[in-house]
Amino acid sequence: MLCENCREREAGIRVTRIAEGNARTVDLCAVCAGLPATSGMLGLLAGMLGAAAADEYGAEHGLRCEACGLSFAAFAQTQLLGCAQCYRAFAERLEPLLAQIQAGRSHSGKIPARGGLRLRRSRDAARLRAQLDAAVANEHYERAAALRDRLRLLDLQQRSEA
Repeated sequence: MLCENCREREAGIRVTRIAEGNARTVDLCAVCAGLPATSGMLGLLAGMLGAAAADEYGAEHGLRCEACGLSFAAFAQTQLLGCAQCYRAFAERLEPLLAQIQAGRSHSGKIPARGGLRLRRSRDAARLRAQLDAAVANEHYERAAALRDRLRLLDLQQRSEA
C-alpha cells in the first residue's frame, strides 16, 4: 500500500488522528510520518528515545544490564537490547517507550491457529471477567449471572484439557 501523503513510498505506519471527536486514520511511510530513516520498530524507537537524551540518562545513572553488560547509552545508540534481562535492567526507561508503541504492557496480537487454544481461552476468560465486573457494577444481575455461567463452563473446559 502506498503512503497516503506522498504516494511514492510504501506505507508502513498507520496514524490515527482524533480532532473534535472525529477519528481519521492514514497510512504513511516513515519519511512522511517524521521518523528517522531507520525503518520499522527500530526507527520508531529511535524517534521516541532520542539518542542524546538516552546517552545522558545512561551515563548519569550508570544503567547497565548485569547479565550481558549492555549499557543504556549503548542501547540508545543501537536500539538493540543485548539479552532478555535488559528488559528488567532498563524497565524504568523502556516501559514509557513501549507504552507509546503499544496499547498495554503485554502483547495482545494474533494467536496462532494451532497451539493457541489455551491462550485464546485465557483471553476469553479475562474478557468475560471484565464484562462480569461491569455488569455487577451497573447492577445488571441477569447478565452477570449469564457471564458467571459462561466463565464456569470455560473453567471446566480448561480443567478437562489439562
